[in-house]
Amino acid sequence: MSTFIHGGSALQLDVAARAHAALSRGDIVQIDPAVGATDDGLSTRVPVISDALGQVAPYGVVLGSNGKSTFALGEDVLIRIMGVCQANMNTASVVGDGVILRAATSLAPQGASTFTADASGNKLCGIAHTAGTGLQTVFFNGLTTWG
Repeated sequence: MSTFIHGGSALQLDVAARAHAALSRGDIVQIDPAVGATDDGLSTRVPVISDALGQVAPYGVVLGSNGKSTFALGEDVLIRIMGVCQANMNTASVVGDGVILRAATSLAPQGASTFTADASGNKLCGIAHTAGTGLQTVFFNGLTTWG
């Protein structure tokens, strides 16, 4: 069930999806807008950042629980499109770092005061709330198209 919380401190939005491959809690995925005749529009994919597909697709972080943190191909998953969550960080983040989407299932931290869009189409998508690599707490905005 999706939670939509407004007012106060933040917005939180979760949506259902279907795993395109084996996924784990914290993986970054994109809802695939290129729906084929046999697809129902729920499939995920590795993020595509630098083309038209990447401009219209929402991105999300695979959610999980203490009892369920891995998902098989074709399994239903819940992804966080916007809000605070645990996401995979590819290198060490610092609290307050901007984090960027890239063509991978992890985020990359970018210093808060040094972020600039780059030629590869990386997109700023959130702020690190904890420091380190692997699963880290971030505020994630998967509706971003800035890059």
